[in-house]
Amino acid sequence: MQSNIFGQQPVRLTGQHFTTSTSLIHSMINEAAITQHDLVLDIGAGKGAITLPLAKKANRVVAIERDPELASQLKASPINRANVNILNMDIREMPLPKRPFKVVANIPYGITTHIFGKLMDKPNPNFQGGTIIVEWGAALKFTKASQASPRMVGWNTLFEMTIIQKVSRQAFHPPPTVDSALVKIEKKKHSVIPSEHYQGYLSFVASMLSPHGVYVKKALRKVFTKTQVKRMMKDAEISNQALIQDLDVSQWAYCYQTMQKLIPEPKHPVMPDTFKN
Repeated sequence: MQSNIFGQQPVRLTGQHFTTSTSLIHSMINEAAITQHDLVLDIGAGKGAITLPLAKKANRVVAIERDPELASQLKASPINRANVNILNMDIREMPLPKRPFKVVANIPYGITTHIFGKLMDKPNPNFQGGTIIVEWGAALKFTKASQASPRMVGWNTLFEMTIIQKVSRQAFHPPPTVDSALVKIEKKKHSVIPSEHYQGYLSFVASMLSPHGVYVKKALRKVFTKTQVKRMMKDAEISNQALIQDLDVSQWAYCYQTMQKLIPEPKHPVMPDTFKN
């Protein structure tokens, strides 16, 4: 049975719904494999439902809460321990830690893409992954094997994202109007794209996906000859009927690496204006 850890009704902020499920919180911490060596960010800490259990497991916890009243309550509560740093800040505006860290958080749904982008838009040697509660639709979108968004191709190139479980609306107070999911993010140990090539890789992906909805063999002809495309599709096991957004990360990486070998750099595609952040 789920237990309510709040003494009074929380407030909503930017789509924030506070989890009342202790079993869910323990699952988040366990799936993130938090140890006494870890620095962990709790983004959207609220009243500290996740912060306190984290503090008992981690080396240090940074509880980030944008709402001044909630941040003040956190600082006045038993959650304000020696290994907890409470920040009244907007995660979108604060610098990320300069040493390895994980994230275990029930984030505000209204800024989900902003938060994921801050963590994963660029290769970051310090972000190690973690567990984050997001809207169910966003979880499905982020974890798809094939993507029409170069941004999400990039995320899935650097990290493994997995839906651990669907989360009932009753696990929150107030209940959201949509179902949620617990998403696990794991940094890939061996990246198929070196960090120094990452922007070039994203430019290639974005160029091929502009527009999406065309066959792979047609999209690749922007850069490669007909003979090269035929050989690449055979080697990467890409169907002749595959659309460009159907490529998985390994196929994207193979196509980019082939371009690096065969195509002179002045002919490499640049990031289309429609995909620039």
